[in-house]
Amino acid sequence: MGDAFVATFEGAQARVLTEGDEALKQWDTAVQWERLALIGLTAGLIDRTWRIALDALCEGKRQGHFLADEQVAQFQLADNDIERISAEHLVLDVAIDVEHGKRVEDKLALVRYFTSKQAEACAGRALHLAQLFTPRMVPIARWLIQRAHHLSVFGMAREHEVRIATAGLAAGMSLA
Repeated sequence: MGDAFVATFEGAQARVLTEGDEALKQWDTAVQWERLALIGLTAGLIDRTWRIALDALCEGKRQGHFLADEQVAQFQLADNDIERISAEHLVLDVAIDVEHGKRVEDKLALVRYFTSKQAEACAGRALHLAQLFTPRMVPIARWLIQRAHHLSVFGMAREHEVRIATAGLAAGMSLA
């Protein structure tokens, strides 16, 4: 409506909170918080998959499975650990940039994309190790794979929507 961003839900009356440049700033802030929240969920999922893989490997060793000592299982756990550590460092890198007053919109989108792909890979490795050594963990590992996929797809769809909405909002403001 003019130079304001308005959302209505099921015919409820809308209240204009901000207008003009302030509306665009508020929108950008909301987008950043959403990206940060999704990155947090994804990093938590990566950490959970690492713990499942570690538990599965330890359980396999306790039960005397010789495969648990094989390099394949150890490499899968190591890969998940590397993914977990790199995701943490990416998030810290963005946080440091924010503290120094740098613009992080593009970097935040990139971190969001990268960590979602990491989560999917980690969940797949955790499922494989759970299937080998801890069948009771298989349902949880399968759920984590679904969750990682949903976060990945949701994140990319939201990035597209956010970019279109921001472009439309900016274009609408420049016409006024």
